[in-house]
Amino acid sequence: MPPAAGAQREAPADGPGTVRWFGLLTEDAAAARTFYVDLFGWQTERTSSGGYIALHDGQPFAGITQIGRSVPEIDESTWLVGVVVSDLRDSVAAARRLGAQVLRDVSRTEGFAQWAVIEDPQGAQILLMVPERPLGGVQAPGNWVWAELWTTDPEAASRFYSQVIGWETVELDRPDGAYPTFQSAGEARAGLVPIEQGAMETGWAPYIGVADLEATLARARELGAQVLLEPNQEIYQGRVAALADPTGVAFLVVELEGETE
Repeated sequence: MPPAAGAQREAPADGPGTVRWFGLLTEDAAAARTFYVDLFGWQTERTSSGGYIALHDGQPFAGITQIGRSVPEIDESTWLVGVVVSDLRDSVAAARRLGAQVLRDVSRTEGFAQWAVIEDPQGAQILLMVPERPLGGVQAPGNWVWAELWTTDPEAASRFYSQVIGWETVELDRPDGAYPTFQSAGEARAGLVPIEQGAMETGWAPYIGVADLEATLARARELGAQVLLEPNQEIYQGRVAALADPTGVAFLVVELEGETE
């Protein structure tokens, strides 16, 4: 759950450790694009590779790509969380040394970023990048506002991402208990959530902010999405729900405080 899901604010600069991109690999890019545009009002442009980019005030913050085109080693639809690193080759080398699988070695998309995709030792896939242009939106409805790593071994994950990205793990005090976060430059960048073995797959869970959670869920159902987790007062005061889009890819939505009328 986001540590601060309040008023709209600008996203941080593209410094090392910041989450600046969310990339959807899907079996049906056109259907996925229609869903996210209809549900969240995304503005999109077609890319030369046949996918789409989503923009906020002209600044890209997400991509939708047909599965198999950019990362053939990934054969299941998924959202990839993109994190900025200071030296991409050093980060990829460190990941290899620590037991990660490199799914896409250092590559470059001109005018966008240098990037690579790895799978950490627990099986979570993540995009590492060095942007060549400003990326990311704002903490506002319809935009990505947070991400969490759900893992059966948070201590091992903490050590891994410390060496690959440079994150420090810091626990935040919350009314419902301590909440571990990955931090850089004194700012929380993502959450770290322990899960039980066999309860679900280890992976990154991205969040989209919404103004009205119930209305969003109703519209999502109309558009063919499945609600995987209904709002529950025990989970972030009932402000969070999990969805699977019509192509089967899971993500979370969080109602931003101060947005409902």
